[in-house]
Amino acid sequence: MYYLFHGKDTFSQHEFLAGLLAKEGDADMVSLNTTRLSGKVTFNELQGACDAVPFLARVRVVIVEGLFAAGVDKAFLDRLAAYLPTLPATTRLFFLEADALPPNHRLLQLIDKDKTGRVKRFDQPEGNDLERWLRGHVAERGGRIAPAAVQALAANVGSDLAALGNEVEKLLLY
Repeated sequence: MYYLFHGKDTFSQHEFLAGLLAKEGDADMVSLNTTRLSGKVTFNELQGACDAVPFLARVRVVIVEGLFAAGVDKAFLDRLAAYLPTLPATTRLFFLEADALPPNHRLLQLIDKDKTGRVKRFDQPEGNDLERWLRGHVAERGGRIAPAAVQALAANVGSDLAALGNEVEKLLLY
């Protein structure tokens, strides 16, 4: 199975990825069977990581960050499009992109046709969505927050979710 997470909200991408990986079994064994690739990688590097058999775990995880932002040529995309439907059942391949891909991107078109692919777009929340995210983030961690505090945090920190998450952690610890 393969996933494409794209959009400006990389904080939520990583949180969502962590939630999916937590469901894959023992965290130490998942970590042992995880390969991280970043930027421009060759198709052979990607395929080698994906074809590796998991060691003492049920899945192999491959995380590729910024591949399409680094730029890939048509030959790479052709090989990728041919390979992804044959991805080993024990492999979980994640593409993380910090920018939204255009709707006509080849990988998005492939995922529309292939049942083993999933796509999720992560847009940066603003306004009421940001305040809703903030309230939910506090509640998930067992805290409570007043509406005025939500507005103050959103106004002063902005839509940087990593910074907001840090501020929430500080407030909850206090």
